[in-house]
Amino acid sequence: MAIYRSLSVVLYISLLTCFNCKPLNGEQCVYTTQDGFIDLSPLASDNETARFTALDSQTNYEYLWSPCNPFNEDAACDNALVCQYIVAIDFYVLMARQDAVLQHNASQGYTALYYVGTDPRDGVTRNTYIELVCSPDVEGQFQFNREEPLGTYHLTLSSKYACMSSVQTTTSTSAAPKTTTSTSAVPKTTTSTSAGPQTTTSTSAAPKTTTSTRAVFTTTSTTTIAPTPPPSPDTPTAAPGPAPTPFNLMTITILLFCILLALCVLNCMICLGLITRSSTVGASASSPGHVNHAFEKKLLN
Repeated sequence: MAIYRSLSVVLYISLLTCFNCKPLNGEQCVYTTQDGFIDLSPLASDNETARFTALDSQTNYEYLWSPCNPFNEDAACDNALVCQYIVAIDFYVLMARQDAVLQHNASQGYTALYYVGTDPRDGVTRNTYIELVCSPDVEGQFQFNREEPLGTYHLTLSSKYACMSSVQTTTSTSAAPKTTTSTSAVPKTTTSTSAGPQTTTSTSAAPKTTTSTRAVFTTTSTTTIAPTPPPSPDTPTAAPGPAPTPFNLMTITILLFCILLALCVLNCMICLGLITRSSTVGASASSPGHVNHAFEKKLLN
């Protein structure tokens, strides 16, 4: 029974461990990389409103974001993490409901949260990249950068909570080996003989010492999660195009043209044969005397 319980605990911990940098061990807004972890939980909102708002001054669109807890804004942005608000017409657009995936590239110094979502009203999928900039003196500053390409939005969070911390290590140590000494009595026999036919035997106890040692091992376990970040937003993966078909409009047109050309050549050959045959028959009919002369000659023979 103890073995089954241990397996259940291991399975539960495995399910809590995230491969692609989502919150670690059930903790909200704690993202891990091969270089450390980022804890955004101090930026969580206390109520169901967006924690940050950024304005695009060119389009007059606002972008609402909550890094940890979902918020509710209008019916379209119910239980949302990222939303777009069109100020001019008082209209909300859903951008993401699912948790973010952390993208981290140490060589380029790029760390960002990636969100993806689809508004069911228009069926458009929108991608959101929020770059995390380490600013030790800033609590949290959220700003809009650009929309490039269409439907892909780039924003920036500058905060002291966006700085990378060292990897957490858990170490467990047990006690040193313990030695137990036990003493047991082993009989010792002594024989004494007197001057006569009678022999007397006396037995005394002599102690025997036995030493047993039980070794207790020391175990040190280190947990390090090093996920592989998804591809950078600067190099989007192209969607697979339709498979080429063996016949298209140009190929069919060329085949029809060749067939018509062959039919024309065949018609010309047939007409030429008919004309030649007609000429031969006409020439034979135009000289009846020659034919009759040959027939008369055959009769005479």
